[in-house]
Amino acid sequence: TIAELLAKAGVGDLKLFDYDVLKTGNVIRHQSGLEFFGEPKVLTTYWKMVQHNPFSNVSPFAWNLSESYQKLDDA
Repeated sequence: TIAELLAKAGVGDLKLFDYDVLKTGNVIRHQSGLEFFGEPKVLTTYWKMVQHNPFSNVSPFAWNLSESYQKLDDA
C-alpha cells in the first residue's frame, strides 16, 4: 500500500483512517493475510508498517471519515 511504502521510505508521522474490517474476499488485494481476518484494516496496515519502520509515528483510526469530521479535527 501507499502507507506501507511511505513507512519504508522513512516518513515518520502518519495518520491512517479506515473503518472497514479485513474479509476473506479482500485478502487478495490487501498486504495482510488471512491471519488478520476480521481485524480492522487500519490496524493490520499499522502492524505491517511498524514492522518495516519501528521508529515511525503511525496513528491508526478506525473511523468512517464521511461521518467523523469532528473527530478528524481532534486528531
